[in-house]
Amino acid sequence: MAEALGYKQSLSLLESYGIETPVQVLVRTSEQFDYAIADRMRYPLVVKAIPLDAGHKTEKQLVITGLHSAKEAKQAFVTLTERAQGVPLECFAIQEQVKGIEFIVGSKKDDVFGQTIMFGMGGTYVELTADFSVRVCPLDAEHAKAMLLETKAAAFFTSKGFRGIRANLDATANLLVNASRMIEENPQICEMDLNPVIATADSCYAVDARILIETHK
Repeated sequence: MAEALGYKQSLSLLESYGIETPVQVLVRTSEQFDYAIADRMRYPLVVKAIPLDAGHKTEKQLVITGLHSAKEAKQAFVTLTERAQGVPLECFAIQEQVKGIEFIVGSKKDDVFGQTIMFGMGGTYVELTADFSVRVCPLDAEHAKAMLLETKAAAFFTSKGFRGIRANLDATANLLVNASRMIEENPQICEMDLNPVIATADSCYAVDARILIETHK
């Protein structure tokens, strides 16, 4: 059996392995929300309602992006509170929005090969593109870069990028290496879904995370 690691625990785990996440604040109440957005964060913002089961928040319409003012952010909080009626929540996340190319990094524990890691185009279209690469862990920088460059995403990692949009090859490969090390050193992780991972010309961020842990109940 498996259970989802809490969102806050997941963030702490990613941070401990050098996997960057956007600037964000986790809150539970309306008062905490108001305090967090009072000139303390850079707009635009993303607001997410975080279910206890760590389910896909986009599919449940529990994510609102492109918030350019405190008024818009507070309305998003009210809207998400209404949408989440009946859904047990861990918290709300207020996140500084990162603009870049969306990828996905995932892993599953295979009965034969052990921990494996996957990279591909991310967001809501990953199922449609079916363009991804897979490796058995552990992963080093050389093999991580090979994974990136054998997919259609390779166009974003060139000096000119694709249609002028570039993603940082070293930063994205580094995220893959760190994710590989994380699942290798924590064998109780049976599945991981970092989606989206957003790469810019300078950095690479895990914007959302879903990590499943083996249990022995």
